[in-house]
Amino acid sequence: MSEGSSGAGVMDARQFIYLPRWVKMCVLAATAMLLLLAAASVYEAISSKAHGDSLVFYLSVAQSAALVFIFFLIVVFSRRDANVEQLHLLVDEFLKGYVASALRKVSVPAIGISGFDVEDEGAKDIFGRLLCMNSKGSEFRVWV
Repeated sequence: MSEGSSGAGVMDARQFIYLPRWVKMCVLAATAMLLLLAAASVYEAISSKAHGDSLVFYLSVAQSAALVFIFFLIVVFSRRDANVEQLHLLVDEFLKGYVASALRKVSVPAIGISGFDVEDEGAKDIFGRLLCMNSKGSEFRVWV
C-alpha cells in the first residue's frame, strides 16, 4: 500500500496496535486453530451419548475463541486515521493493481486470446476507472 504500508521492521504509527506481520499471523493462526478445535470438540460432545458438563465447557471455549478472533481482527488490523483521501488512494491501488492483474488472466479461447495487456487509461471518477485490454489486435475498454 502506498502511504499506509510499512517496510520490514518499520513501525506503522497509523495502526491501533503495532505488531510485526509474523506476530499477527501467528496469533491469527493460533486463535483460528483454537476456534476450530473448540468447534470440533462441541461437535464430538454433541454426537456422543454422554455430553454432560463437557459440552458447556467446550461451548465456552468456542465462544471465547470466537471473541478473541473477532477482537484480534478488528483491533490489530484496523487503522486510526482512515479518511476519504486515503480511501481514494487505496481504491486506485486496488483497481490498478489487483483488478488489472485479474484482467490480464482473462482468456477468450473462441478467438484465440490467452491473455491481455492491461493499461490504465487515466480516466477516473467516483464510479470507477477506465482500463484498456489489448490482445492480438483486439481492444476492449472496460470501466471498472
